Parts: sequence; C-alpha cells; structure tokens
Amino acid sequence: MRNRSTISNIAEIIQEIAEVLDKRGQMDVVFDKISLQRIIGKLQHFTFSNHLLDLISSYLHDRNQYVSYNGFKSSP
Repeated sequence: MRNRSTISNIAEIIQEIAEVLDKRGQMDVVFDKISLQRIIGKLQHFTFSNHLLDLISSYLHDRNQYVSYNGFKSSP
C-alpha cells in the first residue's frame, strides 16, 4: 500500500492471514510485478556489494514466473 512502510504492510498482511487461518479459512495472495531496476536500486540503498548486485541482476534479468497446479499453468 502506498504511503505505508514495508514493516506496516507486512504486519497488516500477517494479521489478516492469521485471522483467516484461525477460522480455518483460505486466503489466496497475488503479487504484482516489480521492475528489476527498482529491486537493484533498493539493494544499492542497503549497500549490497557491486559483485552481489551484478549476480542478482544477472540471475533475474529476462526471467518469467508462472504457477503450475493440477495440470494447469498460468501465463507468465
């Protein structure tokens, strides 16, 4: 959520998940995509070494992710 810290967002989602699980319910979570440049920028801010940043960047560059379940496959 905009204008909220990562910590407060994590605390909020953990609270919601806990409430659903306490009631033996189900919760589905969908994550939006984030640009590689934004990830690298955040890691630079936390003073990760250039070698590690290069490794992470190389690993994540041109990668796609999908979900496969019970013979069904989502789009990337």
